[in-house]
Amino acid sequence: MMKGMMKSSILKVPQFKTHYFNSLFMTQQELGIFGEQLAQRYLIEQGFHIRTTNYRFGKYEIDIVAETANQIVVVEVKTRQTAEIGEPWM
Repeated sequence: MMKGMMKSSILKVPQFKTHYFNSLFMTQQELGIFGEQLAQRYLIEQGFHIRTTNYRFGKYEIDIVAETANQIVVVEVKTRQTAEIGEPWM
């Protein structure tokens, strides 16, 4: 790994059961907000401090920027209504 480069990792996120919400009654925007809230809750439970959410630069957006004492993570959240195309990953 090159000096100054951070190692990328993918954390397995526990699957949330559908009884927490009924996505059939949510708009796509509401479902996306719900997914971002779940991701924030998970990161906080793992000891992260949320620095900012929905950070925009130009036409791009970062959903969540979080940190611990020794690392900063940038998170893109994708929320799906079903596990039809695979299990959720973070």
